[in-house]
Amino acid sequence: NFAVVGISGSGKTTLMAKLAAEAYALEKAAGVETHQQRRRPVVIRFCGTSPGSNDGLSLITSITTQILFLYEGEARRTPPPATFAEALAQFHAALATYPVILFIDSLDQLGNAYLERSRISILQDVQPHPDSVIVVSTLPDEKDPLTGLWKYCYQCETRLKESRTPVLKVSAMEEESKTMELLQTMLLVQYKRTCSPRQWTYIRQQTMVEPTALYLQLACRVISSWAGYDQGCEIAEGVQPLITQIFTALERDYGVALTRAALGFVTFSVQGVNDNEIQDLLSLHDAVIDDVFQYSSLSIRRLPFHVWARLRSALEGLIVEKQSGCLKWYHRQLQEAAERRYHFEKQTLHKLMGLYFGNCLAPDLQHSRLIATQPLLHSDIPVWLPSTRINRRRCAEAGFHLVQAQQYEEAARLLCNMDEICACVK
Repeated sequence: NFAVVGISGSGKTTLMAKLAAEAYALEKAAGVETHQQRRRPVVIRFCGTSPGSNDGLSLITSITTQILFLYEGEARRTPPPATFAEALAQFHAALATYPVILFIDSLDQLGNAYLERSRISILQDVQPHPDSVIVVSTLPDEKDPLTGLWKYCYQCETRLKESRTPVLKVSAMEEESKTMELLQTMLLVQYKRTCSPRQWTYIRQQTMVEPTALYLQLACRVISSWAGYDQGCEIAEGVQPLITQIFTALERDYGVALTRAALGFVTFSVQGVNDNEIQDLLSLHDAVIDDVFQYSSLSIRRLPFHVWARLRSALEGLIVEKQSGCLKWYHRQLQEAAERRYHFEKQTLHKLMGLYFGNCLAPDLQHSRLIATQPLLHSDIPVWLPSTRINRRRCAEAGFHLVQAQQYEEAARLLCNMDEICACVK
């Protein structure tokens, strides 16, 4: 058992995925050679990427269910745990009974309602099967070298040290020749591009300031857009300046109002926004509509889908699609950069999302811009019955955004309602 600890953008998730793939291949090969009927299953979770991996209770319930299914199939159906303590007991019992190779990536992305982040409570006092292997990864507890303040302080690394867990450190790539060789390979394989000797000299100078895996990935994106000559080819030093350069280019190419609003909705939403939702939300944003229709006067002030589709295509590699088709930034540093850049839009965006998901829009506005409704239920079956179909997007987004936008009257009308409370609890 060991932990992978590394700075943001160093490639921990990629390493964990590769380790899991190699472990699966080795187990498969060993099973063939020895004619074993059962190999150790490889179980991997990327924390924070789905509702089933956002908090400790959901995470261990999901892992327990998979382990029991792999070993017992349909023979044993355990009722869902009622409390975290019950779920933890089932999780530890499954790990103690059955050998498994378990990878849990990004402990720091978990919530902390059950001390799963600050105390790593899900693995505290665990006694796994002797043939089991557990590998976790996390950010280090890191201070900003300029201010001396904590940059990341999730306490995961501290708890790992206290438990004397062996740690594999993942750092930035320091060897210049290998870093540049990797960058050249990535650029050639992903974009079918290369550069002139003069350009490579400039790229080497900029890259070695912060040579992390994330920087190389983003650098390939920028370099691939360069023309075949040396003039006008610029790439920022460091991950955050490079992300700022990418955002600036998107605003230039697709319009400032549209890009800021769209990226803001992705950034400040709770679970992300899907294509239909973001088209509705952009259609409610007067500054976006005024900018898009500045040279036309259509009777229906609704954003054409192809306008968003072009921007969405340009965001490929920066966003990921999660549950219900919702879009979120694929990396923490993109989220952090967007939060800083679009902070001044935050109040407006929270208000629009709160009114939209809470179904609180004025009827004439909703009708004139063809905005979809957000009812509490998607069926006529009352919320109290098991077969009801709850609008989970409304439950996840509406109340949060109304409170953040200080729309307290609307929030009170929405949330001080037994049907709404029941739906959110479910």
